[in-house]
Amino acid sequence: MAVLSLDTHRAFEVVLKHPSNESLGSSASTDRGISPAYADILFRFPLRVRDLFTENWEGVFSEHYDRYKLWIKGMGADIEDITIQRFMGKKTKVGSKAEFLNNLLVAKQSLKPFVFDVYDLIKDNWFSDTPFIFEKAQAIGLDHRWGVYPDISASNCCLDGIAFSTEGLVQIRDISARLGVIKSTYSSSVGKRTVPTIMEKENADRIRESANEFGSTTGRPRDILYLDLVMLKYYCKVSEIEELVFTHMDVVFDQPIKVCVEYKIDGKKAEYRPDQEHLKNIEPVYRYFKPWEADKFKQITSFDCLLQPAKDFISFVCSYTETKPVILTYGADRNKTIII
Repeated sequence: MAVLSLDTHRAFEVVLKHPSNESLGSSASTDRGISPAYADILFRFPLRVRDLFTENWEGVFSEHYDRYKLWIKGMGADIEDITIQRFMGKKTKVGSKAEFLNNLLVAKQSLKPFVFDVYDLIKDNWFSDTPFIFEKAQAIGLDHRWGVYPDISASNCCLDGIAFSTEGLVQIRDISARLGVIKSTYSSSVGKRTVPTIMEKENADRIRESANEFGSTTGRPRDILYLDLVMLKYYCKVSEIEELVFTHMDVVFDQPIKVCVEYKIDGKKAEYRPDQEHLKNIEPVYRYFKPWEADKFKQITSFDCLLQPAKDFISFVCSYTETKPVILTYGADRNKTIII
């Protein structure tokens, strides 16, 4: 049932990002064709993995190619000549329909051993003693319902995405531990939107270099923001997050930790809303927390031995967002983790 992201989708995204069509695209896209692939669902003709293994797969994908060829021609380009970037691959041209189908044939043969229907697997095991872990990609703030345009992801970034991806077999209320992962002392993002808690350049550069805050796919430097608890509480609410994982606990310096605890507009208290027109008028109110020593933190092996400033900080964040802390991390290695 997984939706396919194809060279046609990548070509379409390339054309959208061309300067002549700048208003149609988003700088946050990764040129992997993900948004057009999701859009095909709403257009009512998505192509799924299983479609590759139907008897008439060539006819189905030929029709798809022709559709995108016409769309791209309408935007002033020829799909055959568009250079696209495949995931972990070299840049290449989409090519003719025959080349497109031949590339799919190669992919089909490689994928075949790994393709099966997981519905029965989930159904048979979900209500057994088998443990399940669901991992969501992206962030709630990039969800197409709760994010701020144009900086959103095409995918469902909230916990209810689990219900969709399991065809309704698993509901949020059935998940025993609902964890949200945050960067402890700051936030980061990429995009065009105006964010109320954007950090000053000197501090932002320091964190960016220390925490390698560059896009994993694009290499773009991420915007660095002060931790925004008003926004975080909103995200926990809409995605029914009950527990928090505090990552990057070692990204702390010899200066107070600045955290947004309130929004104001024209001097009056305001709420978080995923609306750029609303957010551009926000005046953030900050609270400062005493920093802890990163080197000493790295030597701690249990929550009970945590430095008091770190304990106070975590306690405040969880109290504000009505959550509980469950995991702390202080580096990229798996062993740099404290389970609470």
